[in-house]
Amino acid sequence: MTKLDQSWAAVFLLASLAGGCSSSQTPESEARVPPPTAAPSDRARAPVSDCMCGTALGCPPCPAPTATASAATTSVAQAEPPSDAPFPPANLKPIHERSKKPGDGEWTPLTVANQPAGQQSPLYTTVVRPHPIRSFVVVQLVAIDTSRLDLELILGTDEPEGTAMPRDKRPGLVSKDRLSKLIAVLNGGFKKRHGAHGIGKDGEIAQAANADGCSFARLADGSFRVYPHTRMQPLLEGFRWFRQTPPCLIEDGKKNLDTENEFKAKKWGGAEDGNKEIRRSAVGLAKDGRTLYFAIGDYLTASWLADGLLAAGLDNAAELDINYSYTRFIMYQPAAGGELSVSSPLLTDLKAPRSEYWKEPSTRDFFVLTWR
Repeated sequence: MTKLDQSWAAVFLLASLAGGCSSSQTPESEARVPPPTAAPSDRARAPVSDCMCGTALGCPPCPAPTATASAATTSVAQAEPPSDAPFPPANLKPIHERSKKPGDGEWTPLTVANQPAGQQSPLYTTVVRPHPIRSFVVVQLVAIDTSRLDLELILGTDEPEGTAMPRDKRPGLVSKDRLSKLIAVLNGGFKKRHGAHGIGKDGEIAQAANADGCSFARLADGSFRVYPHTRMQPLLEGFRWFRQTPPCLIEDGKKNLDTENEFKAKKWGGAEDGNKEIRRSAVGLAKDGRTLYFAIGDYLTASWLADGLLAAGLDNAAELDINYSYTRFIMYQPAAGGELSVSSPLLTDLKAPRSEYWKEPSTRDFFVLTWR
């Protein structure tokens, strides 16, 4: 038995003794967010003056993009995705006639830093609306071309709390050699105290996983996987990184029905006042051997988030962080004097700190997208 196997065995024994109580913990969060017609006073913050474009206060709007959709193929994600796999994915059919809006399901490109002339964007986005009548319940998806982009996990300086992993292995910063290739930062998962979800980097475990969680991982061969951890564990020898989350939202194309149960849905978190209709983020995989998905949405329950991901054709998906304060999709562009300008082109008023992640360390883990 390897040291890694011994670690998982100890985790499963502790999980059984604990009776799974950690899954009922609810992450810290802000009060219930009002519908779009109300003034979002709890979101007020100083304008961002040096961003290139985006939805944050003070940012000029990003130019309206155009998109050409193409069909997706089916295969298992691999270390080197096939370059001939179609990208972007095929347009999506709106889920509900009553709540749909023009443009829903149509993939449009995002403007990416240092994009080679004449090449299409490696990031495309679209919106789906999973609620039958509430059009403000949205899931915005970003399709990521992993044949051209790299996704890595960066550990925060303070999270997970109490880890014995040395500080130099949890820098909370994008490394200097990656800054010239930097495209975007995506939020990570829950804090340790909100479920004790596992996390590890370069074959080393910072926080042991629990038995009932879902794991998003990059394996030794470079491939990505999203599986229940009991299914992921045999694959993790020599892993590049893994990030555990609440139970998988989708496994093998099937929705986790616990998301529809009022009591069991607590595993995916909520606001302090008990509200479950909040901002949530997720990550998922399709079968095309090339496309990874990041999702972020407003006024979502875990069940509605899962519905939106299913509509996009994701086979396996996991919830990441939740609430307005902790969900991020920040894009970067070169600026004068070696600086980087920031923008948040998704949803409305996403937080986009100007210096965190690349100048100032983050206390929380996060994902970084760079050119390969």
